[in-house]
Amino acid sequence: MRAGGRHAATPRSDVYSLCASLADLFREREDETSRQVVEVLGGGRADAPEARSDLEDLETALAELLGETPPPPAPPPARFWTEDQIVPFNGRDYRVVGRLGSGGVGTAFKVVEIDRATKEDLGTYVAKVAHDEETGRRTVGAYSLARSHLQHQAVSGIFEVAREWRENAFTALMTWVDGAPLSDFTGVFPLLAEEQGEESGEALAVRWLGTMCEALDVLHRNGLVHGDVSPRNMIVSGNDLVLTDYDFVRKVGEDGAAPGTVLYCAPSSGTGPAAPADDVYALAAGFFHVLFGREPFRYDPLRGPVLDFDDPDARRADGDEVDFVRLQPVVDRERQIRQEDPDVVAERRPEAAPDVLERLALAVVGERSARKISDVHCRCVVAERRKTPDSTRA
Repeated sequence: MRAGGRHAATPRSDVYSLCASLADLFREREDETSRQVVEVLGGGRADAPEARSDLEDLETALAELLGETPPPPAPPPARFWTEDQIVPFNGRDYRVVGRLGSGGVGTAFKVVEIDRATKEDLGTYVAKVAHDEETGRRTVGAYSLARSHLQHQAVSGIFEVAREWRENAFTALMTWVDGAPLSDFTGVFPLLAEEQGEESGEALAVRWLGTMCEALDVLHRNGLVHGDVSPRNMIVSGNDLVLTDYDFVRKVGEDGAAPGTVLYCAPSSGTGPAAPADDVYALAAGFFHVLFGREPFRYDPLRGPVLDFDDPDARRADGDEVDFVRLQPVVDRERQIRQEDPDVVAERRPEAAPDVLERLALAVVGERSARKISDVHCRCVVAERRKTPDSTRA
């Protein structure tokens, strides 16, 4: 600055001024610690700006003199995070194990919490990172809404949520569910059923559809919609299926949020008020894709995208006919609805997960047995839903 004036000032000019000012406090002292401090500060007073210590170097050197553990360096941008990268979050440190995937919202990582003192592993989680501020604020709000309402074995829990969005920082931590996404079994579902010890692919589909309806009902009864029910967000963990990922959670009746996975979204998703029926619609479309190995919609010139139940080739997987006899009544009802006025189709969809549970019971065990099941299961769920105020129901 003495040579070029104020226009030549850089951040390292401030470092020089800071170190010169602090050095005056220790210059007259003769103890060893003061001498070492003056030496450290001298690194920030080099004549050549490029030779000066930066603030991080000074902080580390002074912390060592005081016997403190040097602070970890700030992590690089999230897009460059790799295995063993340490990321601080809410007063804890996490080590990146690997990248799970990226999408329109951001990136998910498998991470392990580590003890700062012993470096021992304390637990495994899924860390979510949103890459832009608008999306980040929305997802922080979504995870905050869902966090206290996930009391069911078929939904993954939320461990931590950020207080606010920050660039290159976690927005939320979910509990780790060991397994593979349901999408990995698209077109080979009967083989999965055999591995699971089920009598047929249909039996496994019915069981897991019921499980997912129960999981969704946990959110619906609390006035929330998941918003992104898709095979990638259902994890096959042992013999169970677990719903995860809450990037698109919003309140029932709320407008304006972007849709989740478009391939499975109801036509009204992202344009109208959020409704539990949207989750049920996406659940059906996602299972169709996995069971039959083909995308669930074809384009009708008059009606737009419609669920592909009527195409005889739709119920084939790897070239073989897949017969889901017990689910056929459910399929037939959807076909009957679609043959009516398209404007009322959306109104005739199941309004919430308990409606599908009742229909599945009828399809699997018959009307008489379904009534018995309803007494101990389905009707309990329906009764719980009826406790929910009308304003939170589709």
